[in-house]
Amino acid sequence: MNQKPQTVDSDVAAVRNLMSGHQTAAGPARQAADQTDQRKLVMHRLVSVAVSAIGSYRPDRKAILITGLVLLVLLQPGFVLSILLISLLVGAVAFWCLGPERSVAVFSRLSDRFARLNPREARRWRARVWIAMRKWARLTGYLPPALAQHLQFPDFRATAEAEARHTAIVSDRLNRLSSGADIRGGL
Repeated sequence: MNQKPQTVDSDVAAVRNLMSGHQTAAGPARQAADQTDQRKLVMHRLVSVAVSAIGSYRPDRKAILITGLVLLVLLQPGFVLSILLISLLVGAVAFWCLGPERSVAVFSRLSDRFARLNPREARRWRARVWIAMRKWARLTGYLPPALAQHLQFPDFRATAEAEARHTAIVSDRLNRLSSGADIRGGL
């Protein structure tokens, strides 16, 4: 019996070698190429996700303003410091020109208007101002009394209480006038 040797196709031999766990000479090079392809595929997916996320981002006004301010502080710190210094100087000159009583009256009116527009935020803001004033008073306590007296905020509770009483009296008179009662009868 004459048997012919069987020829094995190279693809079939490669599959048999892979199934048996043996690697051919081209195996390590092929694995390195597969790993490179996988890395490229992963990087492509990450980049496409990042590009789609950036493309779909729609910032609101607050995010734009905060980003702009951060960029302004980082890119132009001298400009920002000069604007802050000029604002502080203008505020101090206005306080000294108007006087403490008038300055507090203007501040009080602005504060009341803000409280009517946004009561919850106004309470938080007043608490922050009160804390800042307490810290300032504590800092001026370390100074000599003659200097500390000029740097302390005056106590405007009496002025605020007088304004509140005046507002209540005017409101009461207007209410009695609208109800038809005699205005002079109550005085």
